[in-house]
Amino acid sequence: MKWLVPASLVVLPILAACGDDEEAISDAPTTSPTGLNSGSSAPAFADATVTIRATATLGPTFGDAPELFGGFREFAPLLMYALASGDTGFVVDRADRVSVTCEGIEQAGPCSGVAAGEVRSGIPGSAWRSDAGGIFSDEDYAMNLSRYREASRPELSDEYGTGALRLFALGSMARQDGRAYEVITTSITNQYPSTGYSVSEPFREAHVFYFHHNGAGWRFDGEKAAAASITAVDWLSGTCSQCYDYWEPWPS
Repeated sequence: MKWLVPASLVVLPILAACGDDEEAISDAPTTSPTGLNSGSSAPAFADATVTIRATATLGPTFGDAPELFGGFREFAPLLMYALASGDTGFVVDRADRVSVTCEGIEQAGPCSGVAAGEVRSGIPGSAWRSDAGGIFSDEDYAMNLSRYREASRPELSDEYGTGALRLFALGSMARQDGRAYEVITTSITNQYPSTGYSVSEPFREAHVFYFHHNGAGWRFDGEKAAAASITAVDWLSGTCSQCYDYWEPWPS
């Protein structure tokens, strides 16, 4: 299912949930990123300090690191490598899909405009500070990831650095169904990855990839996107108590 965020709306598409230690090397992407910030045709993974066994050099933190966070620090750069190299299967193959039975009265979200009793199944996505959301097939979500990778504008910059797509921070949040572990990425772009819709004015965005650990490995629970500087700030600031109860910046 696809959904459009108009140019006038300040937030965009995609969601998630929980995470351990021993999956770093076995979880390596099937391809390796090339041309890190080198101007190669593969856009945007400018974070050359990230290595397979990277450990973040901690700056200011929000809260205390939860259980399993050491292993999550090792997993996070593998996700970033996969995004940078176009290895969409690294994410899609780890997805725990959801199913929603629609009531036929929804005005927003994955059931908007859908008949009562219809079931939507797939990878969930939502927009931060918005009712916009969707449930994506594997193919559609892989296309979203590819668009996200290709749409960054590394030639631009702002107070957060260049517009290249990069790993910016890690976070975590306790939830009723378990603890969510968050990989927070950012770039400057002028395109919404869920639709390919472009706007004239580039903006700073933040994407949050949610994971949990099932005892055997990290599982992907969906994505949330903040597609405007005013909403991305929550995820990039380290001070948003609605976003995380623990946050740490990734070293740049």
